[in-house]
Amino acid sequence: MLAGKYIKLALLTCILSVMALVYSYTDKAELPQTIIKMDESASEVAAYIKQQVAEQELPGVAAVVLDGGEIVYQGLLGFSNTQTGVPLSPDSRFELASNTKAFTGLAVHHLVQQGKIELAQNIDVYLDDMLLTFNGHAVQVTVRDLLYHTSGIGSDTLSLIRVSNSPDALSTLVADVKGMSLKHLPSSTFEYATINYDLLGAIIEQVTSQRFEQYVETQILQPLGLVNTDFSSDQLASGHSFYLGSAEPYQAPYYRANAPAAYLSSNISDITLWLELLIGQKALPESLRAIFAASLAPNRQVLPSATGGSYASGWWLIQSGAGRFEHSGSNPAFGSFIMFEPNKSRAIAVLTNINSTNAEDIARGIDSVLNGVLPVQLEADQYRNVDNVATIVLIFTLPFAVLCFTFLCIAIKQAIQGHRQLVGSPLGVLNKLLVSLVFMAGLAICLYTIPQLFFSGVTWEVVSVWAPASFIPALITIQIAAVSFILYLIFTMSWRAQGDKQIFANATLGAISGLGNTLCIFTINMAIHMDDPLANQSYIIFFFGMILYVAGQKIVRTQVLNITHKTVYEMRINMVRKILRSPYFKMEKVEKEKIQTVLNNDAELISQFPHFLISIITSATTLFFCFIYLGTVNLTGLLLALGVVFVAITMFFIAGMRVNTYIEKARTIQEHFFHFINDLISGLKELNLNEGKSRDFNKDMEASCQEYRESNVKSGVKFVNVLVMGELLFTVVVGVVAFIYPVLFSNLSAADITTFVLVFLYMTGPVNGILQNIPQIMQIKVAWGRASQFSNYLNELENKAHIQAALETKSAKSIRLSDVTYSYQIQDSTGQRQSFVLGPINFEFKGGEITFITGGNGSGKSTLAKIITGLYRPDEGTVSVDGQVVSSEQLSALYTAIFCDYHLFKKIYGVEAGHKQSEIEAHLEALGLTGIVSIDSGVVSSTKLSTGQRKRLALLVSHLDERPVYLFDEWAADQDPKFRKVFYEGILPELKRQNKLVIVISHDDHYFHVADTIIKMEMGKMLLLDKEELHA
Repeated sequence: MLAGKYIKLALLTCILSVMALVYSYTDKAELPQTIIKMDESASEVAAYIKQQVAEQELPGVAAVVLDGGEIVYQGLLGFSNTQTGVPLSPDSRFELASNTKAFTGLAVHHLVQQGKIELAQNIDVYLDDMLLTFNGHAVQVTVRDLLYHTSGIGSDTLSLIRVSNSPDALSTLVADVKGMSLKHLPSSTFEYATINYDLLGAIIEQVTSQRFEQYVETQILQPLGLVNTDFSSDQLASGHSFYLGSAEPYQAPYYRANAPAAYLSSNISDITLWLELLIGQKALPESLRAIFAASLAPNRQVLPSATGGSYASGWWLIQSGAGRFEHSGSNPAFGSFIMFEPNKSRAIAVLTNINSTNAEDIARGIDSVLNGVLPVQLEADQYRNVDNVATIVLIFTLPFAVLCFTFLCIAIKQAIQGHRQLVGSPLGVLNKLLVSLVFMAGLAICLYTIPQLFFSGVTWEVVSVWAPASFIPALITIQIAAVSFILYLIFTMSWRAQGDKQIFANATLGAISGLGNTLCIFTINMAIHMDDPLANQSYIIFFFGMILYVAGQKIVRTQVLNITHKTVYEMRINMVRKILRSPYFKMEKVEKEKIQTVLNNDAELISQFPHFLISIITSATTLFFCFIYLGTVNLTGLLLALGVVFVAITMFFIAGMRVNTYIEKARTIQEHFFHFINDLISGLKELNLNEGKSRDFNKDMEASCQEYRESNVKSGVKFVNVLVMGELLFTVVVGVVAFIYPVLFSNLSAADITTFVLVFLYMTGPVNGILQNIPQIMQIKVAWGRASQFSNYLNELENKAHIQAALETKSAKSIRLSDVTYSYQIQDSTGQRQSFVLGPINFEFKGGEITFITGGNGSGKSTLAKIITGLYRPDEGTVSVDGQVVSSEQLSALYTAIFCDYHLFKKIYGVEAGHKQSEIEAHLEALGLTGIVSIDSGVVSSTKLSTGQRKRLALLVSHLDERPVYLFDEWAADQDPKFRKVFYEGILPELKRQNKLVIVISHDDHYFHVADTIIKMEMGKMLLLDKEELHA
């Protein structure tokens, strides 16, 4: 009862957790909009911007579009602060992020023009003791190398920039850079590294003896007329970061050392002026014209990028048409993108108050609209993807951790109450804990490598600033969930409860195994697209994923193996118990082939369900994480994958519904086949004696096997057809991705196409794993239905176990039948079914007397014997023992009976034979069985005896049973004259002397004199014969 309350509390907690996490996905209010200027031709541009801002759920966007030298769009959309609802205004400023580099580049060229800086000069001339090394050797880095990102400094050096607003922040950074080992040889390779421009800022401070910010503002910004552009935070819109699916205000720390690369802020009017200056629509000051041209000159000393771009001073020059300049900017809470084409007099700027690549995507979309081309669909931002994944992780792991902790508490309480017992030794528990510590260490290492793998190798301090606020909590909940589950798993594996199948633990292990499988393909795909897969340590996650998969499969399949065999054991034992407690007269009507099929085939098949279930869970989990991965690459790819899997599984279920009839038929035929097997074994001698009979039997058996085969083939072919169609469907999809996707989605890179193809090919295995298990599940369903049907039938039968103990007695002075009748259906010589009625019977069997029952075949002798032994229940009348009316079940406790079809077991049951060994030996000697068969501790050495010997051995068992009533059905019919005489004139009188109530069914009229009373049965009626007349 208490466990149920705990479970309800855990489920309620999980529901509340999920509700709290998904609350942020509610519909957003209409975005406020401020249009400063818009040409009539720009209506499509305005609609496009509004659509994308709404779809991507960006907090706020400022956009400026110039085409043909004219301002065609200038406006703001969204909020300065989503929490307070303050809209953006024309005075709202945005951090330009890396678009600050263009102004730093101008400042450098300005100082070159003044002769204070030389681009070819080594930086140690301006920065004292600036020693840098490559492969252990000192190298020289020039100012040009910093300006064009060919210094050899890696992008992961962002971690060197400290949170600080100190005036000496740049000099501190210089000190931290000294002695650095470079990633590349200077001037040989381009690699974008923000710190290059921070070092340029330090050089500017050294040669001008001014703060960098002051020099740029007075010498560059003010002459350009950019009066609303500076390094202050005045009028700055609130920055935002993704958190649980929505953009939330975020105050990022300030890195003054990164000001030369990232911290200029500006409003929409100054950005408009800046664009006009860039395309020559507004005249540049005379003093800045030369340096302006120099800053736009690209570096041709290194190869262009894959997109055909060469880097200038804070700009990318893309070799497209007459050339296009562009640059993106990304700060922890702001984003920007600026592009311009001087020959078209076109310029576009998009600023956002959130760190998002959507600024670049929207700008490119605007350019497409201006070109009359349909814009490509925007992809989810990288940080938004991280937040989405983190949110999903929180939605699953937080309730999962609560469930694990709740179940652990329940298990501990059960152990305290004694419902769980320790299995194994405390040392085994310690070993499990040590293995778990190794696993947790591996998990910690994998989580520690995340910055190296996903964030260009920066430190966790940088990750905590740049990543969505949901990222760190998601990692923490992963660890908490892992610890909770491991503790639960170890405890429940060490302290076992009776009947505990550990379904939750095994299902979770199957899911974890699927996750490990997905991690492998994920890291393999990443490694394919990397120049140096070993550098970012992705192999660590690959090996951990492999360990997760292998260890999860090992543990869960071992657990399932134990559960499987335990399930078979429990099912069979429960069935056997029910059969043994069921009335004989009802069980006699059940075909033994049905019992054999349920106990053997159905039980074995049903026991495989946990195995198939775990396999399906593992495959489904793998597919689930593959879907998530595809969704982060391209949402359309995710929808396509879901559609393919849905179609394939739907086809299988439709086929399964049609096939169910064939499976049911095969199951019925299987029962008939068992009937043939029983006939084959029991009638083998008759079949061997008659060739024609053997041939005809063989034909019938072949026909049954043929029908069974055809039924299985028909059902199997339908599943095979759907399986082939499913595989073909996946092949077609891979072809569509390879040939059609590049045409439909121009924004998909070759790497994305490769990812789709690789993941789709990988998903074929899990999908087939699910589909191929469906036929087995259908067969299990049929087997479960038949077994449940049989079990329910047994449950309906009267249970006699609760009265058995009270019925056992050592004597029975009399058994009286009063008006007892019993009827059943028989088939006459014409094949018609008729009712046979026994009785009414009125007779008293007395203790210390021998009663013979005689009569012809079909007269009712055996039926009467089964009534008085309690095997049959009378339709009417009563049976009383010593004057007390008893039920049919109560009679059974009084009897030891040997029927004509007596079954001899290989072991003596119900008797403590081990304590009666001397008595057993004496009986074996008296019955002439010494040397033929032996009994040791109740085990019979052989049951391959003649019919007479089997009945003699049965007589021995009846003596050991020591019941008050003995019934012998044609016992002497198979005995030779010697033992027949021993039986009638020795054994029966001895039982009489012991005051036993003895009933004998016999046709041996030569020994009728032994009887005290003789009954003759004729057509169900009882006649009492006179002994004197018989002997006369």
